[in-house]
Amino acid sequence: MSDRDLVAVARVLKSFGLRGEVKVQPLTEDGEELRTFSRFFVPYKNQLITLHTKSIRRGGGHHYLILFQEFRSREEVEFLRGRALWVPRSELQAIEEPDTFYYHDLMDLAVVEDEVVIGHVEDIHRMGGVDILEIRATEGEDFMLPFVKEFILKVDLAAQRIVIRLPKGLR
Repeated sequence: MSDRDLVAVARVLKSFGLRGEVKVQPLTEDGEELRTFSRFFVPYKNQLITLHTKSIRRGGGHHYLILFQEFRSREEVEFLRGRALWVPRSELQAIEEPDTFYYHDLMDLAVVEDEVVIGHVEDIHRMGGVDILEIRATEGEDFMLPFVKEFILKVDLAAQRIVIRLPKGLR
């Protein structure tokens, strides 16, 4: 399985409790999708570890708690802190809504304004119900841009670019 076949769907925040559960932040809009996966993959020491889920339950806020069959204590899962949990792309639910994307589809896309590449998508953050693009600028300071229609004019996955209109005063 190559890197292109896998998609990060959650990030481990920390261990939770004494039984080896981990608290995760979904990287998908609907965190409930995490419940559909029976296994996750984690890159570790130049190999891909397969982790099988024993249980997935909702934690506080937008977080979920996952218990893996492979672990029985808090100490055993500590190495997962900060790591992404990956699944095969083929196991993702199809998106049927127009102008809706998986975060991983937007990562590293060129950010274009007036036909000039001004940066690339470095990361995506969910803040207050709005997705925020973290953009690595080709010149000057990196910046954040809300993923809303007034600033995002077009997402062209085939051309690997996002066409934007920057708000006044941002740059």
